[in-house]
Amino acid sequence: MSTTDRLSGGAAEDSGLIDSLFVMAALKSRLEPALTVMKRHFSEEDLTFTVSNEIVILVCSFLDEWKRFCSIGNDNLHVRKTLQLLAPAVRRIKAWPKLDVWRNGVLAHGTRLKDGRLTDVDSFLALGLAPQRPYETLLLGELAVIATAVCITRHGDVCEPATREYLAREKRAPDKGIKSRDEFLIAVREITIEISECDPSLRQQLTYNPWR
Repeated sequence: MSTTDRLSGGAAEDSGLIDSLFVMAALKSRLEPALTVMKRHFSEEDLTFTVSNEIVILVCSFLDEWKRFCSIGNDNLHVRKTLQLLAPAVRRIKAWPKLDVWRNGVLAHGTRLKDGRLTDVDSFLALGLAPQRPYETLLLGELAVIATAVCITRHGDVCEPATREYLAREKRAPDKGIKSRDEFLIAVREITIEISECDPSLRQQLTYNPWR
């Protein structure tokens, strides 16, 4: 069922476009804070490495959705014009044609391939499947944000009725999970004690400050 069906209760001519724009907006809302954090803490290598991986995953998701958006352009002149406008940005992202292989084989699925074999990360790196320099990753993420923003700007009018209805129906998610640093520390301590009681040889290893 499309976003239009879910939100409006019926099919619509623009349902495919609305669905695609919703996906792009969701990706943009995750890419923008990731890019902000990476730029703000660029000198912190551990953080930059972690956020870079998240950006690559999101950029791959953008490319997956871009394929769907391109198919909409077959019957939509306005979409085709948007595709032409954004061709330079998408072409630069696609300069890494095996980015999805890196995502699937290394980042997203626990370094295990679909057939169950372990990923040979060194071989993947040697093949140059994904950027290893953080500025390149920043560029890919920035271009994906530009592309999604332009799509939303040029086609957002078709989403307005569905968006209004969605916001009207939206309910606040239940507030679940621990709420404070103290609760976090207590939870870690309780679980590590339980583990070390089963195997006392692990007690020293599991006695540490998880907030270090």
